[in-house]
Amino acid sequence: MIKIRFAKPDELRVVKEVYRKGFKEWTTGDPSFYYFLKLINRDRIKDKEILLAFDGKTPVGLCMFSLKTTVFSESAFLDILVVIEEYRSKGIGKLLVRAFLKSAKAKKVRLAFLSTWQGNWRSMKFYKRLGFKRYGHVFEAVATKCDEIFFSRKP
Repeated sequence: MIKIRFAKPDELRVVKEVYRKGFKEWTTGDPSFYYFLKLINRDRIKDKEILLAFDGKTPVGLCMFSLKTTVFSESAFLDILVVIEEYRSKGIGKLLVRAFLKSAKAKKVRLAFLSTWQGNWRSMKFYKRLGFKRYGHVFEAVATKCDEIFFSRKP
């Protein structure tokens, strides 16, 4: 049975390992991989902005988000959502997104935002199924060097 909970202060290494395993196809030479890896830190854990998914004692996915953004008021931004390959298509991503939305709602957030790169059709379809609507497009985003598609929904 999959359990979702906030990362604990001593689990920074665990969080980074799940990130590396989940994005293993991007670990060699992709600047966006390292950009997002740098966003994972103890402060994000302390601020309860990182959720982990566990199958028993095995960490299998993570969701990192920000509830205090300077761009939009009363909003949350989902930075990272990843499930390690062997556990994909089993509902874990949906559980993580729902936990993110629940946390955002508890903080009185009015809108939740996220983005994915232009060619990630599987991701776009997934977010639409969860009620997110496409609302914007950034050409050649700095971190990814490719077009970024933005989605939003109420928590």
